[in-house]
Amino acid sequence: MHKTFYSSVKWRILSHFLENPNTASYSTQLGQALEVTNSTASTISKDFCDSGIMKRDLMSRTYIYHLNMDNPIVLPLRTAYGISLVLTADPKKTFSEIDDELLSVAIIGEFARGTWNENSPVEFLAISDSDDSKMEIVQRILEGVLKRKVIIKIVSIDKMDSLRERKDREYMELVKDHVLIAGDPVI
Repeated sequence: MHKTFYSSVKWRILSHFLENPNTASYSTQLGQALEVTNSTASTISKDFCDSGIMKRDLMSRTYIYHLNMDNPIVLPLRTAYGISLVLTADPKKTFSEIDDELLSVAIIGEFARGTWNENSPVEFLAISDSDDSKMEIVQRILEGVLKRKVIIKIVSIDKMDSLRERKDREYMELVKDHVLIAGDPVI
């Protein structure tokens, strides 16, 4: 899936902004970063502005481009991009190979909501009765692949059942925005 975001120059330019949502770039910067001509970067960025996905501001007689966070399609695009980025690390395989007691694992937090930025950690919810040492191994492996901080919230199966039965606030917060990537949909 993540390869789709790099399948054409247009997607590569959009991906640059999705991966760096707080960054504004001149077309010359885009051209250099993505190894395309300045003219191509400018034309495609303008097309994204015309469609409302990006905005441009005039600075020193040159346009600077950035995501249009007010456009309702941008958040789902960022969510899809972020999830596909996380899935490039194959967390399902890593969790299942190391934790034989894993019932479910989900992406939670900013990546699940599409509100992540360049410095956001990737957060997972693991429903498991395993000890923390196994999750520390998973965490180190995923941090090495993703080049980002990884946080794993571990909840035992019994505790998750108890939280769910009581409709506990902690449970509601945990499951509010999640993307199940492995196991049973017990969340």
